[in-house]
Formats: sequence, C-alpha cells, structure tokens
Amino acid sequence: MKLDVRGEICPYPMLMAVEAMKKLPEGEVLEVLTDHAPALESIPVQATRRGFEVKIEKIGDPEWRILIFKGEPRIAGGSGENVLASVGVAGLQALSPKEAWALVAEGATVVDVRHPAEYGALHVRDSISLIISSKKAVEAAAGLSPLKGPLIILAKHSGQIEKTVAAVKEAGQVSLLGYIEGGIEAWRMEGLPTAELKSLSIEELKARLDSGSEDFVLLDIRLPQEWELMRIPAAKFIPLSELEGRLNELDKDKAIATFCDLGFRSATAASVLARHGFTRLFNVIEGMTGWLKAGLPVVEGGNAT
Repeated sequence: MKLDVRGEICPYPMLMAVEAMKKLPEGEVLEVLTDHAPALESIPVQATRRGFEVKIEKIGDPEWRILIFKGEPRIAGGSGENVLASVGVAGLQALSPKEAWALVAEGATVVDVRHPAEYGALHVRDSISLIISSKKAVEAAAGLSPLKGPLIILAKHSGQIEKTVAAVKEAGQVSLLGYIEGGIEAWRMEGLPTAELKSLSIEELKARLDSGSEDFVLLDIRLPQEWELMRIPAAKFIPLSELEGRLNELDKDKAIATFCDLGFRSATAASVLARHGFTRLFNVIEGMTGWLKAGLPVVEGGNAT
C-alpha cells in the first residue's frame, strides 16, 4: 500500500499514516512518501505503538520513504545551509533590521520561519513563529489575526525564504513585504527589541503535572481529530484555529505550556499568546511524539468538545 503525503505538513502526514495503518492488510507493507522532516519522528512513533517495524530511506532532497511493516519488508528499496545574501532572495526585497522595524511600527508582522528551538532562544519581539512550507500551512494559519496584514520574513538561510515565498505564491492570500537581511543576529546587533520563549522538556512537563499545581496549565492546541486519537488527561484543549477567540478561558497570571505533536504549532500558539499579553509561557518542543517516546500514559478515544 502506498501513501503519498508529499506537500502535507504536521500533523497531517501522521494522521493520514495512522488511518492507513488501520487498513493495512496482514503481511503487506505501507510505503509512505514525505518531504516533511518532522514526519520522520511522528509517524514511526505511531507505527511502533501499533506493533509495526519501520524503515526510513532518503530518496530525494528533501524526500523520504517510510516503510511500515511486520517482519521483513518485501519492497526493494545533507546539504549545507546558505548564508543570507545581501541581494534579494526568491524575488523578495532584502530589508535592513531598521527598515523592517519601521514597517512593524506601521502594522507589519515579522514571521519567524526558523525551527521553534531557534525561535525560543531569541526572536523579534511580537513576531509569530510559523513554518510556512506549503499552501496548506498558509491556509491553516490564515485565520490568525497577525497574518491578515503585511508580513516580513525572518529566516536562518535562503532556502527557508525560498520555500516560504513558493508556498505563499501558491496560496495567494498573504502579502510579503520582504525579509530581514542578516536574520536574528543582525537584528540583535542593531539593539532592536527581542524576546525569548522558554522550552519545557517532557521530564519537566511530567513533573509539573505530577505536582498538581493549580498555577500551571498544559494547553493542547492540536486538531480535534488528534485530540480524539489520544490526549494527556490533564491538558486543556483549545485548537489553534480557535485560540484568539477563546483567550478569556486562559488566566494571564498562570504559567501556560503550549503543546502539539512536535513543537511547531505550539510555538505558533505561544507567540500568539505573547502578542496578547501572556508572559509566563513555555513551549513543549518534543510534544506528543516525545511524550509517547517516553512511554507516558495517554487517553485514547473520546470527543473533542
């Protein structure tokens, strides 16, 4: 059985693979094709929980084949980063940090397309953490209010800019003003406003939950179908798409740890909360995948209402 999820982003490759596993005939091999690196963690975790073996093969750049099977499979079977140049990338205008800051003052939003861990270490204050790698990613985030106006990209290398521009062009519903030349280091060197987002490991998360503290909230922002598939009982569930409309359900005085499958969407959620005045924020970068890898308990099934 073949499942092609190229072009899909977290959590859809995992959800689609789980459905395919449920239908996989005895003795057959599920061949999953993906170009989304996080799926190399989330899909194998779900497969091993269901008693399957997994084999991963790199077949492109970036493109992988994940073989899911029981017994022996019957199917035969990195490049360096570019430093941001001073010239435009992908037809987008290069902006100095001060030029970008002036545009932010006029209503533009900085979208940080780096890995959530890099965003957490240091980012432009009030920027949004969001990996825009496909049309679906653009459409999934389109409802967030900061993304309804003009955007400025902050990236680590030119490949991230090119991928973002290609996705935005395909979606055709986002306005890009340019990218910040020199990335976060150039921004820092100019002394412009920055912030950090603390991360919480799975061990730290479990300790917080075990303490039973009423001062701590685990906020699960995944899709309803992910919540129904499995969840941590102590978590509060507000899908990312509903977050801004349900801010009144959250207490700004409490510590809030945002949680998804692999830390990408939870970083987006935390960055949105920060823009709305929440200050005691953490991102669980390992997410549900890390929780399952640690062998910690979940509740399966149920209703996401």
